[in-house]
Amino acid sequence: MKKELITVSPNEARVRSIVEMVVLREKRIQVNDKDEFTSLNVEDYYEIIKELTTAIINLDGYKTLSHKALFTYLKDHYLEFSSADHILIDELRKTRNKIAYEGFFIKSWYLRKNDIYIKQIVQKLRAIIKQKMNSDLDKRFKESKHIRPRHNFSAGEMDELVENEVLR
Repeated sequence: MKKELITVSPNEARVRSIVEMVVLREKRIQVNDKDEFTSLNVEDYYEIIKELTTAIINLDGYKTLSHKALFTYLKDHYLEFSSADHILIDELRKTRNKIAYEGFFIKSWYLRKNDIYIKQIVQKLRAIIKQKMNSDLDKRFKESKHIRPRHNFSAGEMDELVENEVLR
């Protein structure tokens, strides 16, 4: 996997731009009809997770052109993600490929079933980026309130839940 990583200089401006694109995708999910646009919403959720992970590895001084390598890096370096998180991310990757390359349609129950778990992954990724940049990205992230899990945990409560493995 190391050979698929390219060393780069961390670029906070690029990360901020990625965050802005993520917010746009989140807004699109919010306005899309949940039943009619399920496949596109699933694709957007995958892209959000991929782009936030891309931002994280950029802040770590790397980039990769491989989605698999991107998520392997996340698995190897960020222990706040459970094996269930990694399984869901990989499932989203495969599903996104079927949507993009085969015109595959997703039933709305899939998103209803996985919505909260996807949002928790997104929240964890956001927290890592905010911590790494040591800056206030809350304004940008708050622009898309719908992406938050149904439970409104504070950052401290979420950390405590993760530490106690309630969410794993």
